[in-house]
Amino acid sequence: MKMRTSVLLIAGVFLLVLPPSLVQGKIRPGLEMVLYYPFDEGGGKTVEDKSETEADGKIFGSPEWVEGKFGGALRLNHDGINKNDDVVVRQGDYVSSREHDRLAFPSNDPITIMAWIYGDQWDNHDNAIVYNWPEGQGTQANYGFRIEQRAELGDKGGDVALFYRDAADADWHRVTSREPVDGIPLREWHHVAATNTPGDPETQKVYWNGEELPVAFSHGNGKFKAIGSDGPVHIGARGWKPGARDFRGRLDEVSIWRGIFTAEELKEIAQAPTIEFLSVEAQGKLAASWGAIKRGRR
Repeated sequence: MKMRTSVLLIAGVFLLVLPPSLVQGKIRPGLEMVLYYPFDEGGGKTVEDKSETEADGKIFGSPEWVEGKFGGALRLNHDGINKNDDVVVRQGDYVSSREHDRLAFPSNDPITIMAWIYGDQWDNHDNAIVYNWPEGQGTQANYGFRIEQRAELGDKGGDVALFYRDAADADWHRVTSREPVDGIPLREWHHVAATNTPGDPETQKVYWNGEELPVAFSHGNGKFKAIGSDGPVHIGARGWKPGARDFRGRLDEVSIWRGIFTAEELKEIAQAPTIEFLSVEAQGKLAASWGAIKRGRR
C-alpha cells in the first residue's frame, strides 16, 4: 500500500507541473493520428506503429539503436566521424511501413507531419524525414517532408521543406524555409513539423522547435489538390532507391496526423513525448497510460 501511495503521489506531482491541456489530454477532436513511431524498441528489425493504423515498419540497412530525445531513436546512414569532423557515410538505412489506406492524403485532406531530428550531416541531395513516394509510381509522391541543404552553407546548414504532387500528376508544390539565417544546426535535437491542406497555399507551413518559419514556394504554388497514395511510407530515405534522399543522423518520435495543428499546439507538443498528449481514454486506463509514458525527459 505504501509503495502504491508513493507512485500515485509522484504521478500527481507530475500532472501538476504539466500545462492544463496536457493534463486533460491534448489531442482535440479533428486531429487523427495515422502513424506514430516512438522508436523505443532498442533492437531488432521492426518498429511498432502506436496508432490505430498499426502500420508497423520494417528496418532496412543497418541503423543503430541509440539514445533519442525521449527514450530511444534510430541513427541512420552513419559510420562514425572522421578527422575532418565529417560523417563517414553509409547508404541504405531506412524504415518502411506497410501499405494502408489511412496513409493516403488525396485531394485536400489536411495533414500534419512531425518528428524530432538530430542531423549529423546535411546531404546535398536532401535528407528525407517522411516520404510517401512508393516504388513504381513515377512522380506520384503523395507527400514528402525533409531537410534541404542550403547551397551557401554546405553540409552544415539546412532548411525545412514540405512538398506534394498534384492530383493531375502535373507539378510539384514545395515550400522551403528561409530561416534561421544559419540554417537548422547539426548535432542538436530539433523538433520539426509541417502542415498542409493541398489547394490552400496559406496552410502549407513548416515549423522548427515550435516556431513557424517564413517560407517561399521553391516549386509550384500550392493551389492544386494532391494525388493520393496508400504508401508504404518511408522514414529516413526515399526507400526504394538506396542512397536517394538519405537522412544522416537520428530520428525520433515520427508521427503523421490527419488534421492541422495550430502553432500553439505545435509549441506545446514539442515539449514532451507525443504519447503524453493523448487523452487518458485514448491511452487506456490511467495505470496503463503511466506505464506507456516514455522516461528520460531532458
